[in-house]
Amino acid sequence: MKDQTLDQYKVTIENLRKDFVEACKSVFGENLVSIITKGSTVKGGFIPGISDVDMHIYLKEEAFEHRDYLTLELGLKLQEKINDLLHRYDIGGSPIQVIPINVSMPKFWSRSLSGTYIFLYGDECPEPEPEAEKMLEDDILNLQYQYPNYAYSLVNSYADKGNEELHQFVRRLNPAVTPTFNRVFSALTEDPFKAWKMTKFEVLDALEQLEDESAKCLAQLGREFYEMAKQWDRVKTEPEFCRNMIRVGFKIIELGKQIGMQNSYPKTK
Repeated sequence: MKDQTLDQYKVTIENLRKDFVEACKSVFGENLVSIITKGSTVKGGFIPGISDVDMHIYLKEEAFEHRDYLTLELGLKLQEKINDLLHRYDIGGSPIQVIPINVSMPKFWSRSLSGTYIFLYGDECPEPEPEAEKMLEDDILNLQYQYPNYAYSLVNSYADKGNEELHQFVRRLNPAVTPTFNRVFSALTEDPFKAWKMTKFEVLDALEQLEDESAKCLAQLGREFYEMAKQWDRVKTEPEFCRNMIRVGFKIIELGKQIGMQNSYPKTK
């Protein structure tokens, strides 16, 4: 199924990527090794406002102050460049998410699956190749523990904020909501490679085709969440609409947790 929303932003995102590469080259110079982009702007399913434009930048150790934290000056220079890009390009209010990675100390996760990311600069990706068994274990652990813990930590973060900041709650909740669908499909089918190559809308369709009633319910909640996300102006300006979307997001995460608890891996006989 063609993603009309992504098509509308395709040229803008392509130009943004090119300028992002030039910005990173000017900030990091010889310390820049590679840049990849991933997520919904590559696979499809981009929703303006809530979807991120995901970038990973691989840098030499000299760019970091401690382990994988950028030096203060490089961080400030990058922020200045990102600010310029956000003002130059209209991507529907979506943020640019940048993860700096020390090539001598790569992140604990495996690299993305082939076809779900593209190189914008260089060709070095230091994370290990994905392995189905490890991916499946990670999927279930995220459903059981990481996503619920992360989601409820946001409650504390936003309980003392005003209505004008409430939409940021949704935006920060989404990185736990959207992967829940892929991880549930992975857990129920034990096929993480297939799960992670699907867009958010493809995986909702796939969940509806499973015999598991909880999977069907999860897909329905997902469609409700994304229909609300497509009304981003209401999310930003109508606090009760925003709060209801947050409630739907938590229902998704809680149901994902239940499914994860029922599908521990490896399966016990």
